[in-house]
Amino acid sequence: MQGSMKKELSITSILLFCILSSLVAQTNNYLTFTALDGEVEIGLNSVTATPNIAYSKDGTNWMEWDWNKPNTKIKLEKEGELIYFKGNNSSGFSTNKKYVTFTFSNKIAASGSIMSLIDGKGEVKEIPNNYCFYKLFEGCFTLITAPDLTAETLKGYCYSNLFSGCTALTYLKVNFTDWKIGSTSAIGSWLKDVKADGTLICPPTLNYKITKPSTWLINPHIVNIKTSEPANIKDIKDGAKYSDSATVSFSVTEKDGYEIELSAVGKTSNKSIEIKLNKTKYEFLMPLEDVELSVNFKLIPPQIYTITTDNHTSTNLEEASSTDLVKIYAKDRTNTGYELEKIFVNGKSINFYKYFCNFLMSDIKADVEITTQYKPINYKIKTGKNVYTEITTATAADQIEFTVDDRSAEDVILEGVKINGELIEIKDFKGTISMSDYISDITIEAVYAKYNAITTTDEIITEISHTKAQKGELIQFKIKPANEGFQPLVYVNSNQLLSQDNTNYSFSMFDNDVKITVEYQEIEEEDSDSQPIDNDKQDTEIPQKRKPTALNKVKVYPSVAKEGEYIIVSLENIDTEILTNSQLIICNLAGMKIQTIDNPQNIIKLTLSHGLYKGVLISSDKKYSFEFLITK
Repeated sequence: MQGSMKKELSITSILLFCILSSLVAQTNNYLTFTALDGEVEIGLNSVTATPNIAYSKDGTNWMEWDWNKPNTKIKLEKEGELIYFKGNNSSGFSTNKKYVTFTFSNKIAASGSIMSLIDGKGEVKEIPNNYCFYKLFEGCFTLITAPDLTAETLKGYCYSNLFSGCTALTYLKVNFTDWKIGSTSAIGSWLKDVKADGTLICPPTLNYKITKPSTWLINPHIVNIKTSEPANIKDIKDGAKYSDSATVSFSVTEKDGYEIELSAVGKTSNKSIEIKLNKTKYEFLMPLEDVELSVNFKLIPPQIYTITTDNHTSTNLEEASSTDLVKIYAKDRTNTGYELEKIFVNGKSINFYKYFCNFLMSDIKADVEITTQYKPINYKIKTGKNVYTEITTATAADQIEFTVDDRSAEDVILEGVKINGELIEIKDFKGTISMSDYISDITIEAVYAKYNAITTTDEIITEISHTKAQKGELIQFKIKPANEGFQPLVYVNSNQLLSQDNTNYSFSMFDNDVKITVEYQEIEEEDSDSQPIDNDKQDTEIPQKRKPTALNKVKVYPSVAKEGEYIIVSLENIDTEILTNSQLIICNLAGMKIQTIDNPQNIIKLTLSHGLYKGVLISSDKKYSFEFLITK
C-alpha cells in the first residue's frame, strides 16, 4: 500500500471476513488462509516428510504440492485473497521425526478445519496418530488467527509445538474436551510465546487453565452495569469481557444511611447469579452468557445491629436492622468425624434443619453472637470371621486394635486384612488402624489362601515338586519311561496333560485338590496290505503310529492365571506334519499381535502381563482358535 500503511484488522472483522469468504470452504471446511496484507508468500518446509497436500485458489481446481521442488512458494497478490489446502493422510500427517512447517511472509489469517489435511474435507473427528500436527505452524509470527481444531479425540503429542512462536496469534477454537490420553499430553508447548491478549473458544468442560496462556480469555462474555451511582462502583467497567467461570470482582463505595443492593442476571437465561462478599470486594462467577449487574443503594433505618459468628458459621448479614431476617449457615464437618449438635444465638439454643436456621432481628433487638456445638460421630466396627476387636464403636480420634486367627495348622495362610474392601498387610496376626484415616463405619475381614493337596496313584510318578500348593503355582514332575510299544497317558483330575518327551510334565495348580494318574496305551502298528511280509526279513522295522485318543484340539492350563505364572498351551493330538510350516499367533483384546511362534511344539509355555488374550494356530489346511485370561 502507498505510504507503507497497513490496516490492522480486529479479530471480529477477520472472523467475519473468513466466514463470508467462500461457500466452497463452508461446504467442505478446507484449511483456508486469507491474506491480510498484499503479496503474501506461502511455503512449506519439510523435515523428511512428504504428506499428500493439494491447494486451490477457487476450491474447484486443485494442484498437488510438489515435494521435489523444495523452494516452492505460492503468492497471494492482494489483501483478502484466499487459498485452500487439503490432503489425503488417513494414517497420519507428521511424526516427531518427519514433519512439515508452514511459512508466511506477511500477515495472514487461518480458518476452516485443520482436519481437511487428513480426510480432504475436514469432517473426521479423530486424530489418526501421535505427533500428527507436530510443529505445523511453529515460528509463523505473522499468523493472526488459527484454523479450527475440530477433532474431538486426540493422540499423544498430536498438537505438540503446533503454534509455538506464533507471536501474533490472538484467536483459537478447539472441539476437544480433554487434551490428555491417559497420562500423556497432546498439547506440549502448543501455544508457547503466542500473543498475551488472545481468545480461546472451547467446550465448557475443558480444563482450560493448562491449555492456554494465563492472560487469554476463554469463551468470553460481557458484563453490563446498571446503577444510579456509577462513581461508587470500582474495579470493574461497563462492557468489560470475562472468561467462562472467571471470578468477576468489584467493590462498591458505601453511602452513609444506605444499604447496598446487588444483583447479577444472565441476559439470555434470565437466571440470577450468586454474588459473594470476599473481605472488601464482591465476587461472582462468569457464566456462558452476558450478564447485567445491578448496583442499587437503599435507604436503611438508623438502628443497626452487629452480627458476629464463630469459626463454623456464616450468615447472610453482618449488620441487620430490626426488620431483617438473619440466616445462619453452619459448616458440615462430617468429613472430619463431627456432627452438628446445637446452634446458639446469644447463648440460647435454637432449632435448625440440617445445617441451616434463621431468626428475625425483631425477636432479638440487640447485637447478636452466634456459636455452635459439635459432637464426635460414633462409627460402627464390624469384623468378619476369624477377626477380633474389643470395641464395636469408635470416633475419629480412636485407634482400633484387632487380632486374626493363625490357621497355618489347617494348611491355610494369612494373606492380609481388608479394611472396607482394601487389602492391608499385618504382622504377627495383629494390627492397628486409625479411625481418622477412614471417617466411616469400618468392616475388618481376614483374607486367607488355601493350600490344596496333590496326590498320585502309584510309584510311576517321580521327582514331583510339590505335595501341597496354592492355585496358580507351577507343579513339575517326571514319570518312568513306558515299555517298548506303549505310550503314557497322564491326567490331572480329568484333564489330560501332554509332554514333549513323555517324561517331564508341568501344570499350574488348580483351585482344589489334585490327583495325578498315569495310564499306558499300546502303540498301534501301521497296516501294510500293499507289501507282503518277507519271512527271511523278520527283523525289518515296522512303521508305528500313535493310536488317537481324542480329537485334535488346543487346551490352555490354567484358563485363568495370575500375572507372572506360566500359561501352558497344549496342542493335543495334533500331528507333527500339521505343526510343520504352521504359526501360533497370540493377540490382545484389541487384535494387536503380541507373540508369533513359527513351527510350534505340542507344548508351549508363555508368560504375559494381565489381560484377555486370543490365540490361533494356523496350519496349511486348518485353524485352531482359543482364548485365556491373565489377572493381576
